[in-house]
Amino acid sequence: EELPDSWLTPETWARDSGRRYKVSLGGRLEVEAKLWEIDVPGYQRQTRQTLKLFELDTPQPAPVTQGIKFDKVTWLTI
Repeated sequence: EELPDSWLTPETWARDSGRRYKVSLGGRLEVEAKLWEIDVPGYQRQTRQTLKLFELDTPQPAPVTQGIKFDKVTWLTI
């Protein structure tokens, strides 16, 4: 069974970029994605790169029936 993973805690290394994006999946399902950023130091270097992670809000109407199981083929091909 899939359960939510609360990876964003007050002590997180991720910082909120303040950006949100609307993402359309198959032209039928639309979700909103929040952009988080984590600085990743370079190996034996004075540089860093930024890892960008997206957190999706629950789609409305939610195609989820039980936990995280839903008919992906129907939602993405119709």
